Amino acid sequence: MNASVLSQLGNKRGLLYATNDAGTTFFITGTTNNSAGVSTIKTHALTRAGVAYAISAEGSYTFTAIGGADTITDFTINGITQIDITAPIAVDPANPLSDAARDLANAITAYTPASGAKYMAFSIGDVTYFYAQGSYGSSLNGHTVLLTQSVGNITGTAADVDGGSYGSEDISSINGADIG
Repeated sequence: MNASVLSQLGNKRGLLYATNDAGTTFFITGTTNNSAGVSTIKTHALTRAGVAYAISAEGSYTFTAIGGADTITDFTINGITQIDITAPIAVDPANPLSDAARDLANAITAYTPASGAKYMAFSIGDVTYFYAQGSYGSSLNGHTVLLTQSVGNITGTAADVDGGSYGSEDISSINGADIG
């Protein structure tokens, strides 16, 4: 659509209509070419368009106990370090588990690995959640997570990376309504 055609939208002359990919015209009853009609046609276009998106692969680490002073010396995903190992993360059993989860999330987010995916992280309670850009799609699914510690006083559960998908997958309906 060129600029001269776009400038005609909302000029109060004629009707607004839409076409599908095959060029078949279908009218939306009562859609005049005014500001309300432009809003209606935009909404219709959004609800009729196929939706494709990339979903970020994600994983988590849940801290379950800290039995004594310790240090997180490495955190790897698929064998690739995801924290700065020159600045290990000290954990103190006197602090809540949420402190360890928060500190690990901050370390993951602050670090850029030499190779592989860059993860972002956040924590909620005792859990550190991490995710990669959606553009990695499903290529990261199944990557294993490993927390390495200096003493062995930290216990927790890792959820390996999963749930990523590429943007080429089309969502054809939501709640039974055809949008593609």
